[in-house]
Amino acid sequence: MSSELASGSFARPSPDEREGRITFRVRIGVTGHRQSLNAESVVVEVRKRFAQVRELFPPSEVTPVAFTLLTGLAEGADRVVAREALTAFADAGVELEAVLPLTVADYVEDFTTEGSREEFAELLGLTTRRVELARATKPRGRERDLAYQRAGYYIADHCDVMIAVWDGRPPHNPGGTADVVGYSRAQGVPILIVPSAGARQDTDRLDGVGQDPRSVRHLEDSIEVFRRLDEYNRLSINRRRLSRQYRLAQDRLQGLLARSSLSWQLRPVVDWAAPHLVRADALALRYQSRYRNLGTASYFLAAAAVAVVAAQTVFAPTHPGWLGFEIGLLAVLMGSLWIGRRGRLHERWVGYRSLAEAFRSAPFIVLSGARQGHAEQSEAEVVELNERWHQRAFSEVWRQRPKLTLEGPDAPEMRRFIVSAWIDDQIGYHREKAKHWRRQRNLYTGTVYAFAVATIIVAALHIVGWAGLSWIKLFAFLAIVLPGFGAAVTGLRDHGRHRLNQERSMRTAERLERLKIRLEQRTGLASVRHVTGEVQRVIAEENLDWSGVIEFQDLEMVI
Repeated sequence: MSSELASGSFARPSPDEREGRITFRVRIGVTGHRQSLNAESVVVEVRKRFAQVRELFPPSEVTPVAFTLLTGLAEGADRVVAREALTAFADAGVELEAVLPLTVADYVEDFTTEGSREEFAELLGLTTRRVELARATKPRGRERDLAYQRAGYYIADHCDVMIAVWDGRPPHNPGGTADVVGYSRAQGVPILIVPSAGARQDTDRLDGVGQDPRSVRHLEDSIEVFRRLDEYNRLSINRRRLSRQYRLAQDRLQGLLARSSLSWQLRPVVDWAAPHLVRADALALRYQSRYRNLGTASYFLAAAAVAVVAAQTVFAPTHPGWLGFEIGLLAVLMGSLWIGRRGRLHERWVGYRSLAEAFRSAPFIVLSGARQGHAEQSEAEVVELNERWHQRAFSEVWRQRPKLTLEGPDAPEMRRFIVSAWIDDQIGYHREKAKHWRRQRNLYTGTVYAFAVATIIVAALHIVGWAGLSWIKLFAFLAIVLPGFGAAVTGLRDHGRHRLNQERSMRTAERLERLKIRLEQRTGLASVRHVTGEVQRVIAEENLDWSGVIEFQDLEMVI
């Protein structure tokens, strides 16, 4: 996993600080009756519910808010809400996502008139994405009901809030409005009720927002994702400090593009990915540095506190006031850890690094058209509600990726570019990191041994009473202090997991070397895409392995 911006292949010099910020997308599900609708009253209530959604997720000065409506586009409520969404959220940006229980050919058989089928085709043409959940062609009876149920449950599983045009009555069959509402409640999905014609008088009290603790937690989770993304967008980047990395990366990029016949295809991908990689990588490096500096300081502050106690005990046993220095050092230690935890240094580092690595690989996946776990899944599959904010942020950027149309004759050049710009880059990075981790481990281990040897020598001199009283006191002091600092270095070595990181980097480089050989033997576009997908899986597994190691290494009190 690359940790230096210059090691990435895509970056532009001196990007405007506003670039690289990511929109937050609110996903609104809809379920509702096909019949018994008073269209005028439903429209009025739907507009009120949309206004409520806007109040729940207000945009900030750095984070715009866009909207996606997940809908089955069935007759009745689905279409009424869809048309209103296109109007109500037009100023903010709105997309329709069709979640179809059946194939289109089977689905239209359930529409009663030719006008209804034409309306469906019109709205389907306005969608930005289509999900077909059909498991069989022309299902009948209960199988057809279950198909509708799967679609309704899918919408509930992938939305931040559900709008239900419902009469408040219990379910009659699987996949109906009441069934989907019941499932949504069981999952804790916040529900905004729009009473349909003939609704029970207490329908408004069935609203799930603020009523059920599960829906409150669900809503809080979505709001927290927005808050974290807004925090990410709000952080500033010191362009002067990064100017050298930008220039190095830009020079390398220009050289690669100049030698590629696909440069006209690559340029839009570069322009899409670069700002996001720049921001995520810069912020990851910032919080990585702060986390590691604070971790190092915590170990040595603890060792310094031991040194103060030793000095007081050996040199000034009748002056307990010296212990005030120990209290001060421990107070600084506790305060530093409190600041680090409150500032979420560890969490920010891991989140920003994960986002940067996704952006580092994404251009090559776009270029090759390969399928891969994080990007090529449907956006709805990627954006599970309980996912981490950086996964949802990446999904939003991924949906805006350029669409390339490479042909079979482009395969050799695409293969060459992927090898030189991505695989070789990653192999070189991991080999250098393996050397770095080995050097670090050897340095820490050598330092620990040096402290141990020095402690033995000092203790031996103390025992034999070599030199005068003043030296005896110094030896006693050093015999206490040296093991303390040795323990601090040992703690840093163990905390860094140098051997584990070294082995992981070596293993990743070796796996990429084997895939590089396989890729260089491929000539067809499909086979190049397949191997490229395997490369991405190796890199994703390394990132996941790294995250698993780092996740539970937050700053701890050291005494």
